[in-house]
Amino acid sequence: MLTEQRYEKILELLEQKESVTVMELKKLLGISDSTVRRDLAALDKAGKLVKVFGGAVRAGADAAQEESSADEKPGCCDEKRRIGKYAAGLLEPEDVIYMDAGTTVGGMIDFLTEKEITVVTNDIDHAKRLTALGVKTILTGGELREDGTVVGTDAVESVQKYEFSKGFFGTAGISLQAGFTARDSVEASIKEAAFSRCSARYILGDHTKLESAGTASFGALEEGILLTDEDAGEEFDEYTKVWRIN
Repeated sequence: MLTEQRYEKILELLEQKESVTVMELKKLLGISDSTVRRDLAALDKAGKLVKVFGGAVRAGADAAQEESSADEKPGCCDEKRRIGKYAAGLLEPEDVIYMDAGTTVGGMIDFLTEKEITVVTNDIDHAKRLTALGVKTILTGGELREDGTVVGTDAVESVQKYEFSKGFFGTAGISLQAGFTARDSVEASIKEAAFSRCSARYILGDHTKLESAGTASFGALEEGILLTDEDAGEEFDEYTKVWRIN
């Protein structure tokens, strides 16, 4: 099969199911692993798809969203931008960081000035934006969700290979009982794995996150630094470090 024909079949498959694995393509096209990987690399470079660990995803796959627009609390966009800007300012040359999925952490990317870093993330949209800025970016392996996040056992194993100087995490809510929480146990598992590998852990959450909690915990309050806005109350101050951003 000619190279262009293989490209066409790969892109046709991605149109049907949004993600493919190297193994699937190897069987479908009757070619070797190395040929599949070369084809994916070429199509990624051409902007036709996004190459990820173990396969590829469609270039138009939806970006990850930490909350749906219907669930957004009104009046929090400015706070999130200030928090993202502050978090971006914490980066230093040669940092190897974990950047969690979601819109709040993704807000950091708009304010990145330090490009001499390495970022590991499980968010396809983050990876595409960071790569476009020239930042060395590693996307975890794992199962691709419809929201553009990568989760599951492979994702957990991916992050366990690293020692991160800093980690930046979104949160579904913060609870005195449960600590920092995620929407579900699947999301919590990769957050927890990355959280445990970070020397410094920053949780980005506006004051509304202090009023709710997700269904699964990924970290204890005393283990992280909460970056929040000036409207956050003082009820969590004795349990975790709280940096209020003006």
